[in-house]
Amino acid sequence: MCFREMITLLFSVLLGTSFTAVLDPSLTQWKKLETDFERVMFPLREYVLEVKSYLPDNYDTNPPYAELIRTNKVTTMMMILYYNSWNNRVGRLVWNSIKYDRGFDVAIGECNARYQTYRSFPADGGREQVWSWNFLQDHVELRCDGKLQFSQHFEESDKDPRKPWLPEKCRELGDADIDRIVFKYMAGEYIRGRQKSEFMVSSPAVMATLR
Repeated sequence: MCFREMITLLFSVLLGTSFTAVLDPSLTQWKKLETDFERVMFPLREYVLEVKSYLPDNYDTNPPYAELIRTNKVTTMMMILYYNSWNNRVGRLVWNSIKYDRGFDVAIGECNARYQTYRSFPADGGREQVWSWNFLQDHVELRCDGKLQFSQHFEESDKDPRKPWLPEKCRELGDADIDRIVFKYMAGEYIRGRQKSEFMVSSPAVMATLR
């Protein structure tokens, strides 16, 4: 191999590795969120994000509508997703630690015009909950203590004539190389990253029942 070929190969290797998303090793262990606004570098396409939350001592599964849609209440968690820059927002995930009577449980801002309902009460009503957000090739899954609670296919959306800016599909969010997250209203919760190989994925038959 000539000198020029060696330099070209070395440059290609360095160029490739420079754009490889790497998780901070400290995030493989539980990290406590100390405030209600925290920025964290996290390659969401390469790792599953786990969130450990706690059911509040007092909660109402059927509050007035104005209270229900608030995103800064004690039962609500929010993540703002970014790619390549803190100025390049690509999505917003909102979910709750309880199952509401009216089904206002979880939503993906860039895909759903309305909140969706969970399949069951998170953690069967237990105080400690471990949530996992797993972004896959064609869909995203939200589980609590291993139980599937919500799934969104990237080729679909939830159109609403009152929100014409929403895309017809969630493909743009599904293709985004999310590498940083803002955690809002989640002080006291814990986060960590896990290898995707450690998580089960819903079968096509199960996915069909959710679409």
